[in-house]
Amino acid sequence: MTASAGSSTSWRRTWSRREAFAVAPSVTVINAAVLTRFPDTRRLGVVAFGRWSREAVERSRWQDADAAFRILDLGDEIQCSVRTTASGAFSTSVKPLPLGDIPALAALVADAEDVGASSRELAELDSELAGAARRDNGQLSGNPYQLRPLAQWLTAQSASPGFPPQQPNSTPPTMEPTAAVRLQGGQNVVLPEVGAAKLAVTFRASGAEADLSCLLLDDRGQVRRDSDFIFYNQPASPDGTVQLTGKYGTVLDFTESAVIYPSALPTSVARVLVVATMAVGTDTPFSALRDACLIATADRDRWEYEPKADPFVKAVILVEIYRHTQKSGERVWKLRALGQGWADGLAGLARDHGVAIDD
Repeated sequence: MTASAGSSTSWRRTWSRREAFAVAPSVTVINAAVLTRFPDTRRLGVVAFGRWSREAVERSRWQDADAAFRILDLGDEIQCSVRTTASGAFSTSVKPLPLGDIPALAALVADAEDVGASSRELAELDSELAGAARRDNGQLSGNPYQLRPLAQWLTAQSASPGFPPQQPNSTPPTMEPTAAVRLQGGQNVVLPEVGAAKLAVTFRASGAEADLSCLLLDDRGQVRRDSDFIFYNQPASPDGTVQLTGKYGTVLDFTESAVIYPSALPTSVARVLVVATMAVGTDTPFSALRDACLIATADRDRWEYEPKADPFVKAVILVEIYRHTQKSGERVWKLRALGQGWADGLAGLARDHGVAIDD
């Protein structure tokens, strides 16, 4: 467990995972949670958690500012309340993650000892993390919970003792992230093995609100049961192979994410649709969204698809992940950009794929 007071400690959270593997050679997987005390409630909460393997951590570079947030792409079952906005900036505030479905983490927070703001140790930690100056009476000035851009924190910390040192004599791993591939409607790509194992998708836009949904379909293009419809009221499939992992936004933009484990899907599932729908109960068309983009990532690979701003639809199938047999007989998973729209929105799209909708 690593304590944190905001995004300014992202590099330290990353480095602590490397240290955990370095001091325990026999450990192959670590589970980590980031706790902080929130300024509005003054209570402890979890801002990030997940599971990381030694292989994933050791094969990535950690000598630039982007490493601090790349750690979120390397783990499994990651949840984090610090997100990027549609413009690419990081959110300027964090909220505690809901732990109702994770009793172990809820118990961890409940049992954690919050020594309070009057503690000398916590005050010193706040001062170090936020760069707050002390008054003559020893009290902290400024807001120790104010989030700062990572680059600003790195500039201030890079010359300080204890900062993760550069290692010029070591040979850095050669696995660099590849450039994003921009897909056009109808274009498809074969997912690499790592993408077939786990594919993360993120939909971001501004100007209006939309929701991300997924449908698990059989070879007839129909859901097998209503639980194959993954949406805000049912955020995960019963077996966990498709999960909505969180929605974050402001009055200006939003980002919503999901994770799909294609290789773990039952053989009766032929494809998964990733869908964006405008807010139910409104007449807002899809064209109200600005800069809409679906981003799919698998380790170092990244694909982007920008759907058309259609003024006549309220729901759009962004991409589909589907089984495919190559001419060689090899069975693979593919990703295809679609952009197919439904004028009657979420209800119509779901009904056309076999989901029972109450009128």
